[in-house]
Amino acid sequence: MSFVIDQKAMDAMFLEAHSANAYTDYQVTDQELAEVWDLIKWGPTAMNNQPMRMFTVRPGEAQDALVEAAMDTNKAKVKSANLNLILAADLDFHTYLPSQHPHGEGFAPVLEANAPMRQDWAISNAWLQAGYLVAGLRAHGLAVGPMLGFDFDKIKATLMPSERYLPFMVTGVGHPDVEAYYPRGPRLDASSVILPAGK
Repeated sequence: MSFVIDQKAMDAMFLEAHSANAYTDYQVTDQELAEVWDLIKWGPTAMNNQPMRMFTVRPGEAQDALVEAAMDTNKAKVKSANLNLILAADLDFHTYLPSQHPHGEGFAPVLEANAPMRQDWAISNAWLQAGYLVAGLRAHGLAVGPMLGFDFDKIKATLMPSERYLPFMVTGVGHPDVEAYYPRGPRLDASSVILPAGK
């Protein structure tokens, strides 16, 4: 079996890509982000719901607040990036279902009445979209440095415009300072992750 994308694309997206720990002065524009979104928005999700939101953080007061919310090992990474993205799940994603999944619009009231189910769907599908985002940014020629290790309650209090958004990840975006790369860690082989179902 052969892949339908060429070796250059596989290298950029997976085989030669590194997580960035520091960045050059390259300025990522909102237009670039929009182009990436217009690619990755076609990735499949449950019932075509699209809960992931990207909040842009650039140098200034917002970046200072993000640094304050970061654990010590992430502070320098946040400071180095001219663009950080706070990824959040929109807990009101279901309000878009009538237009985004019209043949299942009757499910929006079910989610409206069931907050735990709605939050579970929002978070799980937002994480799925985050994976598409990493691949899409790399395909666009940008490096990413996905991070946990934040006080997300503090991020909500200082950088989120509404309670409807639940932040779950931060990533730097830009052109990498390759001198700051760590050696790539090993990965599990296929026999460790492709397992037969059943008791």
